[in-house]
Amino acid sequence: MTKIKNTKKGMAKKTLSMSLVVAMLATSNVPVWAAEFSDDFDAAVATEAPVTEFSDNTIETPAIDEQHHLLGVIDIDDVMDVIEEETTEAPMAQAVVESDDLSVDVSVSESAEFTGIVSVSGTINASDLDKWGIDKQTIANYDVTIKDGVATVINDTIKVPVSEYTVTKNSDDTYTVAAKSTSKNYTGSKTVQAEGKAENKKPDALMISSVKVVGNKATVILSGASEGAAGYDYVISTDRDCITNKDYDSVNKNQVQTSTTFKYVQQGTYYAYCHAWKRDENGKKVFSDWSNAYPFVVSAITPDAPVITNVKVSGSTIKVTYKAAANATGYDVVLGTGSKKENGETRPYNYGAHKKLNLKEGTVTATFKNVPKGTWVVGMHAFNRTSEDGKKVFSPWSNLKKATVK
Repeated sequence: MTKIKNTKKGMAKKTLSMSLVVAMLATSNVPVWAAEFSDDFDAAVATEAPVTEFSDNTIETPAIDEQHHLLGVIDIDDVMDVIEEETTEAPMAQAVVESDDLSVDVSVSESAEFTGIVSVSGTINASDLDKWGIDKQTIANYDVTIKDGVATVINDTIKVPVSEYTVTKNSDDTYTVAAKSTSKNYTGSKTVQAEGKAENKKPDALMISSVKVVGNKATVILSGASEGAAGYDYVISTDRDCITNKDYDSVNKNQVQTSTTFKYVQQGTYYAYCHAWKRDENGKKVFSDWSNAYPFVVSAITPDAPVITNVKVSGSTIKVTYKAAANATGYDVVLGTGSKKENGETRPYNYGAHKKLNLKEGTVTATFKNVPKGTWVVGMHAFNRTSEDGKKVFSPWSNLKKATVK
């Protein structure tokens, strides 16, 4: 039996069953300003309801929209039945509730107009909170967003921990965020549309707006980027049905810009296409539909690449011998300090002044004198002037050879 003791001096003790005490507290609307509760320790509770005008001897306070609160009201008559107040010595009456799991002081002061304060303090076992009815919050009332497959749940300005809910991807590319069955704080669920593109949904199709041709170079330009795309693949072909036939003259893959330049395009009429791609959650590419076919014409003639047949070193002199190339009217030969791969071909670089330019058609050797010590990379390309503007139209780079000056 739990006792309520009247601690007012000179007053007789009275007892009350635990059911009434719990009902008075558990159905009260007095907020519990306690710390976090767990199943393994007791949490001290000290609460006080604000001063309130009483109507029909009942104290009512607004519901507290917190993670844990107790619901209901305390009826003054119920309290006053327990507390004898037939004394003029002390207008404040106080009762003490005692049990193995609850110790609460309840004090009431009142005036002739039934205006007073009810204060409650004590210790509550966390294991009893479920019995008293914790008010869970529903996720359906919160702001839920999905971006890049990651859910964010916001309660006003507070972010709900991810440990409190699960995220399920639906067949229609929506997502359902639901409170875990084990959550003590949240309930319900909410289904939302993901922001941007879902991981396995293909990027938007593209539009080629133009192709700029200079000599034997063709630059394909898109009208804009594809939402969610990580890269682009461009192709050109003389076959308008090259996408179906998979018949491409040249391919520029894994580009990150909305334009790309094809070099060494032979004379003819071509069709340019492009598609975007992204990677799904498994790292696999997901492609957009192919763009429109954009026709363009190259009037310049691309020379064949020359072939270096021999490199001879004599002291500080390097002599290069090569074969003439078809459609060439001249040659440029260089000595680089190294080589690099660029746009699918390997070429010399950092050649500075070590170059022989504009070697005439029919010439098949190039001689470099007073070459500094070191190892050099020899390379060359042919050219002609068949472009509309009369500028050089280059062949691809030749094969490369090394020469060492000691």
